[in-house]
Amino acid sequence: MTPTLADIAPDGTAKAISRGFLNLRYRTGLAREDAVPAAGPVRAEVLFSPQDHTVAAGHWIALVLAGSNVAWAVPDAPAGTRTTVHHGGRRASRLVLPVAR
Repeated sequence: MTPTLADIAPDGTAKAISRGFLNLRYRTGLAREDAVPAAGPVRAEVLFSPQDHTVAAGHWIALVLAGSNVAWAVPDAPAGTRTTVHHGGRRASRLVLPVAR
């Protein structure tokens, strides 16, 4: 997984704020590989590189999820691999951002 946090201006231009990387086979740590099941949900936590950034009034914060990014990480997911973001319920995906005022 290579999620990117982006600042979206009112005119639609985007600026990357931070990126995160996670090889899902090592989602529980680098000590051992844990196969990704072919069916069913997988819990994974991706940490972003620390970054200070001020989002201006009128801008949006976007989360872009990609299964791989050959410029930043070596992809290893088979073609056709699907990623689902769950909305609501006990399996809901979430993004936690520290906020300073």
